Amino acid sequence: MTPAPHPAPPTSAGEPTGTPDIAMMRAELRRVQTRLARIDADLAQLQRSEPTSTGRPRAERYYQLLLSIYEHGRHGVDAAQLGALGATYDYDRRGLGGFFAGRRAPLRMTGERVHLTPEGERLLERHC
Repeated sequence: MTPAPHPAPPTSAGEPTGTPDIAMMRAELRRVQTRLARIDADLAQLQRSEPTSTGRPRAERYYQLLLSIYEHGRHGVDAAQLGALGATYDYDRRGLGGFFAGRRAPLRMTGERVHLTPEGERLLERHC
């Protein structure tokens, strides 16, 4: 017993034909391409409207230095240890001052010890 043949797709007049209508397929392809172009334009617009970062991304060494200080425990490190840790991550001693600057500084000096600030801890939590 042979299976019944599948009905052919209808023509533009609605009548089935023996072969697919190439003109109809091309028209459908153009409609799909038009829709795809609109979606692509919408996506590009969304990407342009996303907020961008206000600063440069921080280098991995920035976080590695903070992590090293964190790993020394709640008593932090002294100035000599900070200098040695900074050198490990290619920071010049003078460049380490930036870690203490500003309202959102990640480090603070308490007496002779350097500790992470709450901001420094937050940065590590977000990064690690």
